[in-house]
Amino acid sequence: MGNERNAGRVIVERRAGGVRIAILPPRSAGTLFLVAFVGFWLFMWMTAFTQIDLPAETGGFWLVWLVGWSSGAIIATSALLWILFGREDIELNSVRLTYRPSILGLGVLRSYDVATISDLRRFDDPAKAQLPLPVPWIYKRIAFDSGPRTVRMADNVSDAEANNAIAAMKEAVKALR
Repeated sequence: MGNERNAGRVIVERRAGGVRIAILPPRSAGTLFLVAFVGFWLFMWMTAFTQIDLPAETGGFWLVWLVGWSSGAIIATSALLWILFGREDIELNSVRLTYRPSILGLGVLRSYDVATISDLRRFDDPAKAQLPLPVPWIYKRIAFDSGPRTVRMADNVSDAEANNAIAAMKEAVKALR
């Protein structure tokens, strides 16, 4: 079989026993902005952290501000780590489909029995299609039904990338059944 890369971020590897798809996160000039933004965020966090020991009338404000600022830093840092080091792996063989989003190889593996997979399709949600940040938990483009639930995957891929991955998965399901 062989590897084919379409439109840059989706790598489809067709195998005799199925298909393996790797989806890389989007990178753009916005990534550089996010690096600077997270650096500024962390600088401000360290500055605020040194101010906590102020008198009680101002120390409480800084503590509340620091908790809120830290929450934002966690979200921005996780988005940056996803953009720089994240990937989604989808593997389909005769027994199961496995899906694993990961950052630096750390992630949760989800498995679905091939016999329960139906209605493999592109998922379009116009309300979320134009989001500025490519964060993995917001907008998935490939969906299928597994028993009573709908599973979504493939972070922010284009229509062409989603269609190519779906076609490869449908071919593999048809050949395996």
